[in-house]
Amino acid sequence: MRAICSILSFDYLDYDVFINVRVFYRLAGYNVYLSVVHQDTSLVVVLRGKPNRIYSEYTGIVHYYDYVREYNLDMRYFFPNASRISSIGLNDSTSLSLTDYSVYAYLPVFPSLWQYRSLVTSRLPHPLHLSNYKPIGSDSYQQQLLALIHSHKVLVYGGKWHNQNINAVQISYLSANRLLSQATHCYGLMYPYQRGTSLSGRMWQAPIHGCHVISEAGTNIYNVPGVIEAESYEQLFLFSSDSALFLRQKATEFWLTQTINLADALNLTLDFTQLPRETLLSRFLLFRQHILFIWDKRILVALNHLKRSLIKRLRSLP
Repeated sequence: MRAICSILSFDYLDYDVFINVRVFYRLAGYNVYLSVVHQDTSLVVVLRGKPNRIYSEYTGIVHYYDYVREYNLDMRYFFPNASRISSIGLNDSTSLSLTDYSVYAYLPVFPSLWQYRSLVTSRLPHPLHLSNYKPIGSDSYQQQLLALIHSHKVLVYGGKWHNQNINAVQISYLSANRLLSQATHCYGLMYPYQRGTSLSGRMWQAPIHGCHVISEAGTNIYNVPGVIEAESYEQLFLFSSDSALFLRQKATEFWLTQTINLADALNLTLDFTQLPRETLLSRFLLFRQHILFIWDKRILVALNHLKRSLIKRLRSLP
């Protein structure tokens, strides 16, 4: 019987991260469940956010992926009776107790899950920025990015841009992946507190498609292929880059090696014979999320239209 792994993400679920992590633990021999800790759960994986209670009843293993860097959490407080807690991240964990372990690594990444097609030779004419607007005030990198977007030198997708007079639309994870496979460059703008302590999600997903990531100076702390550190975003057109095919091959090898090393550090053995099956299932999950995302947007538009119609009718009543 396969052991049970429960994945917890408390403030938001990065679905692309979940897809990679789910396959990682499936290949390691676990049945994987989201958001529920069963009585028979032997491994809890915490992705992001602050736990909403203390799991004093849990006595198994905990893997904490400290990739968002929003909180400085002591997982031992939330899982006081866990047999072993491993904190995985690209920062120095100095607050771990004697029974806990630190693993210098990033999230698992399986490039084949995301590489739907052979290399796209016809590329988009402008760089991409795929992200919600970040409320980081007068940050110089954000201001430069806004200027490039307003001057139509960068294509942007995501939410919360309307306050900046930018008409950007939100897209599904599947659509974002397809866009990155068609781009030559994209931006990996990070929150200031994340710079130098973690990676932007674009740093793994773009290079495996042959797309370079332009990021802030000092952010490529993991020596990821395809990441261009820039003192100024406005230097974009001065960059010389590896060919898309070379980058795709290099990034694919890099992330597979990183994922295997992560498994070794966590005492896990990955059964790669199951990867083709898990790839098909993962692509189904991404397609399902894509369809649900589209229908949610359509329902929201319909409800807003109905609301406006009702208000108009009410105002016309005597």
